[in-house]
Amino acid sequence: MRKDLVEKLDSVQSKQLTKVLSWLLMVAATLICVAFLAYFQHFHSGFSFDQSVWGQFGDFLGGTINPILSFLSLLALVFTVALQARQLEIAREELQNSKAGLEAMREATQQQLKHSREAAEEQARQFTEEMTKTELFDMIKFVHSELEDRFEAKADFSPSGKNFGYYFSYSAPSAGLAEIPVNGDAVSENDRPVLADLCELILELNDYLSQYEGQFQASARTYFYKKRYATAVNRLVEKKFLLKEMLTAFQSVGYGWTAKTP
Repeated sequence: MRKDLVEKLDSVQSKQLTKVLSWLLMVAATLICVAFLAYFQHFHSGFSFDQSVWGQFGDFLGGTINPILSFLSLLALVFTVALQARQLEIAREELQNSKAGLEAMREATQQQLKHSREAAEEQARQFTEEMTKTELFDMIKFVHSELEDRFEAKADFSPSGKNFGYYFSYSAPSAGLAEIPVNGDAVSENDRPVLADLCELILELNDYLSQYEGQFQASARTYFYKKRYATAVNRLVEKKFLLKEMLTAFQSVGYGWTAKTP
């Protein structure tokens, strides 16, 4: 029963409350009129000038109408409190819904910020990777140009006056191998710095190629330079100017690379 009453009170709306209060007012007015009519019809035929009669009349109205009005006032109060409670409940539900909506918006914003941050970090990583790749490749090209300059130098150990490129470039004939001096042999003041430069530059090229392939894997770029200077590496090793173990990038010169996963 209490549950039914709560459900009924819970369903009361503003318009319904106004209607209920209007009916209660009409009932109260009707009961007052009925009380007046009943009193005058049964006890008096008109107005009396006796004070005691008016006192009795007041006692009659107070004893008859006051309980009725009090009951109707209680009903009105109950309906009013029920409506206010319902309004407070609706306001609380709306507040909770707003809080849930704000929480969902906050989570969505955090997710969006997270994705934006991850995208920015990935973009920065790719930018840094490309910068590093470009810098390494630029250094490889620079060493390559330096080696090309050394290959243009005339070799005093050459009986026919050929340049160093004839003996150390990728197209160097195998017949010229015997003319290259061994490390420790007497060479001219011209050939000594050029041979030293060739060794230093080949080691530098090896380091840059190793760094490039270590970070970005082997590629057609690294293959070109390893293939281009494989002859020079092998001849400098054979003539004991360099150690094979020092030249890690030139251990495998062929098409041995794999495509880098995106």
